[in-house]
Amino acid sequence: MKKSTVAIYAVAWLIGVVWILPFIGIFMASIRPFPEIVDGWWQFKEFTLTLVNFAKAWDHSTAPMSRGLFNSMSIVVPATVLTIIIASLGGYAFARFKFRFKEPLFFIIILIMAMSPQAVAIPLTFQMIRLRLIDTQIGLILVHTAWGLPWSMLFLRNFFLSVPEELEEAARVDGASDLTVFRKIVFPIARPAIL
Repeated sequence: MKKSTVAIYAVAWLIGVVWILPFIGIFMASIRPFPEIVDGWWQFKEFTLTLVNFAKAWDHSTAPMSRGLFNSMSIVVPATVLTIIIASLGGYAFARFKFRFKEPLFFIIILIMAMSPQAVAIPLTFQMIRLRLIDTQIGLILVHTAWGLPWSMLFLRNFFLSVPEELEEAARVDGASDLTVFRKIVFPIARPAIL
């Protein structure tokens, strides 16, 4: 093996160790009692394995992890479902149908992907206040859905372009509507992309 290859591997391993060290520290602090890690998690004079920290975090008196998990799921699940439904319908429309302003609209979607959340945080907050959606679950769900849509729509559009149109034409010959073709043929084929 060449010296340059050995050096590259050594540097890669060093970066990997430096990168993973904080995660090891957090894990070690989570499975040991507090008095054992006060002087550093790398001290192994005493080593008591315990899951008490996990139980305490789950039922913490002021900020229980169980409540945080429930709150996160009550936002994430509806936002994900909405994103999948809207993005798959929109992506299919951009892939298959001809309509006015199709290219400019798609270009706007690409531009929205490039926009940083910080750039629109203040206007979005004012808009949410006007719509009385601030500090509501529905407001959070809508914001998360909106931020997930551009990339998802682009991704699904590109996937739908790879699906042979002959499958859809055969269903239309049998009398299927556009929605039926999407629901019974295209959507099941797109499951891997959607997942």
